[in-house]
Amino acid sequence: MYSGVLYNIKVSWEEACNSMPANVKVIEFSKPTRCRNTGIEIWGEFDVPDESCYKEVRNYVRLAHHFSEYSSISADE
Repeated sequence: MYSGVLYNIKVSWEEACNSMPANVKVIEFSKPTRCRNTGIEIWGEFDVPDESCYKEVRNYVRLAHHFSEYSSISADE
């Protein structure tokens, strides 16, 4: 997740945040994933895919597939 504070807002903080576009790590967002109002400022939060997580999932799926090819136990047993 990436986040940023919005400054110099002349209208409603929530309204401004919910319509603030951004480019985070070459991903275009038309608005933040969510807005967090701390009472003294408002933050736009952007959920950005983490490639390292996908790599771990791909490795797990590859490993699971490898073991399933050699397993004689079925899911029904």
